[in-house]
Amino acid sequence: MNSTPSPRLRSKALIVLLCIFAAFVAVYWIMRYGGWAMEGDAMRMTLSGEGILVEGQLAPQRYTYAAGHGYPALLAVLSYCTGASVQTLQLITAVWLVVFVLVAFVTYRELLGGTAVAVVGAFLLLLQPDFVFHVLRSSHEKATWLFGLLLLFLLVRSYRYVMLPARFAVHVLLFYLVFLAMVTSNTYFASTFLTALVLSFIGGSILLVWDRRGTQEQKGRGALQRLLIVSLACSVIVFTFINFLYPPAVELYRTLSHIGDRLSLLLLGAEQVTTRPYERVATAWRSTGIYLSLTAAQWLIVLCSLGAWLSRARHLVRKGDRSLSSGKRLLWLLYGGFAFQLAMGTVVDLAGALSANLQLRLFVPFSLLASPMAAPILLRGLRVLWRKDQRLRFAASWFIVILVCCLVVASLLKSTNDPSVGNLWIFYSPAELHAGQWSDRHLKNRSVWVDTFSHHQDVLEFRSGYAQERRNRYVLGKQDAPFSHVLISRLTRLQANRSSLALPGVVTHNCVYDNGEAQLYHRRPLTPYQR
Repeated sequence: MNSTPSPRLRSKALIVLLCIFAAFVAVYWIMRYGGWAMEGDAMRMTLSGEGILVEGQLAPQRYTYAAGHGYPALLAVLSYCTGASVQTLQLITAVWLVVFVLVAFVTYRELLGGTAVAVVGAFLLLLQPDFVFHVLRSSHEKATWLFGLLLLFLLVRSYRYVMLPARFAVHVLLFYLVFLAMVTSNTYFASTFLTALVLSFIGGSILLVWDRRGTQEQKGRGALQRLLIVSLACSVIVFTFINFLYPPAVELYRTLSHIGDRLSLLLLGAEQVTTRPYERVATAWRSTGIYLSLTAAQWLIVLCSLGAWLSRARHLVRKGDRSLSSGKRLLWLLYGGFAFQLAMGTVVDLAGALSANLQLRLFVPFSLLASPMAAPILLRGLRVLWRKDQRLRFAASWFIVILVCCLVVASLLKSTNDPSVGNLWIFYSPAELHAGQWSDRHLKNRSVWVDTFSHHQDVLEFRSGYAQERRNRYVLGKQDAPFSHVLISRLTRLQANRSSLALPGVVTHNCVYDNGEAQLYHRRPLTPYQR
């Protein structure tokens, strides 16, 4: 009797292992700091979600997330239905990674036409720390790019049913509903997806003009017409949402104008641009070498995907590719579109627009295309090694296992900003929180220095919630003006020493609060009128 497992059984085993690994990554993210971790976007989503729940409207008065109400509204609905607070829901959203990876697998199988290569592509996503961080944190991106994957799936699947009007209509309708959901989640990133579609149409048109081959030309022309219609329809959806359905999203227009102003300064040399966004690598991590080691996996994946894209481009330009499926053709076109946007994002970062982090934010959608682009090459390489003699196969297998384990550890350390390798920490201590809450209860209309960057302020905002108004003015970073109060914790001192940053002097201050881990200092009054 043949004991070799069937292909279907092997496929199911691979999918189960993929889900187990995704669950492990999510649980590690939650348990690494025991729930005592926070960053800026999580705080903003929480306040917006609480505002929707309290005020009963998508644009709360005190705090509105201008880019879209989709994710905060989802938090509000879940909180209302389950009875759990929005803060509690935000602390456990990392488990959504399992669903995200499953959707990625289904989409990649549709794009690439195979189960094994789809599993490899989804696994490659989990090795890229810049992708993992943005999807695990309590932000809209886990929903935004889940919608992006569903859009890819529906678009490719709809090509199958062109001759079946009923199924085709269902897929088209679902596509536009999912795109509307993506727009409500984040208008800006929905616009980047739309831009990628437009660039894909342009690239496909150029290839069509280059390669005229009878029936293939007719088939390609029909696919391009679909892309053009989809791009126009999605543009109408974005325009309608911004101008009529969600007025706060008009902020996107001002953002685009701001980018244009900064680019003109950078490219035309009208003014010296002093922003150096990528110098932050030297201060955010223990060393540049450590940063490169932690991100080695994603750069290897980028190089493999770029090589695959260029190889396919060369084949398309020289010979055409009549055997290329609609999914692989769309993958190739969209990869080029997102790669172009990523390159332009680097230019925008150098211009100092959008907090100088556009390249990092655009890497997430790019990685969604880079992983399936690189997966066939890597899978082909594994199969070649497996056909070698047993001794070489044994050594290569152990080498691959050790390499993957190292890359997994590096991804986890980088995505969690582990203090062993990073200088900008996302965790905090209960003592820090208690000190901040004490100062907010006992002080009013004071300037309180709290941290070298916005982390401690984000923690206070997150824990205080939407209903509690800020009583004091919190000051961050290096400031020349004197402060009436200075809040310094042990973690703040350690982080400042790690980053070679100077803390405010407290020699002329009295310590008015001390819980062992954090101290609050009050400047001594020099006149009877000072407080």
